Amino acid sequence: MMIEMPNFNRIRLGDDLVARFPPILRKVTLPDLQALLAQIDPTPDSTIHSGAQLWGDLPDRLHFIADLFRCYQVDTRLLEPPFTDDQVVELKSGRLPPGRL
Repeated sequence: MMIEMPNFNRIRLGDDLVARFPPILRKVTLPDLQALLAQIDPTPDSTIHSGAQLWGDLPDRLHFIADLFRCYQVDTRLLEPPFTDDQVVELKSGRLPPGRL
């Protein structure tokens, strides 16, 4: 399985994330967040072994999701609309727009 991020950046869920934590999230200092990450992230402050080898395994999946969210938390491209205006018109008309979605 893959997730497509902005700019056609495809992330395979079973692969380690190649993105890095943004400077503001490199070191977690909030005690509650530290406690949560201690439960779900076996490789703290690193994306090593972040790929979810068994997506059906909740701890494996949560580790990947926690690192994914941490890596992309401040990426403003995620706030952009996923479809162009023309694509929205096609979708609302019940048609699949041509080209890449």
